[in-house]
Amino acid sequence: MIMNRRIRLTGVAGVALLLSGVAWAQEARAPKLALSQESWDFGAMWHGENPQLTLVLKNEGNADLNLTRVKAC
Repeated sequence: MIMNRRIRLTGVAGVALLLSGVAWAQEARAPKLALSQESWDFGAMWHGENPQLTLVLKNEGNADLNLTRVKAC
């Protein structure tokens, strides 16, 4: 009876290890969005001024990065 419990625990531990390995493999292959700058300050502006900013988006991950529903305001 004790031997069965050890096998069962080993099986559960093996499944947990396998699942954690699968999760790690999924994280290892993922897109990663990087911005050329994370924040910006346009300072004080007058009504009607149109500030401009060039923001560069880059995929630093190792899987395709798909941008959908991109809008300019």
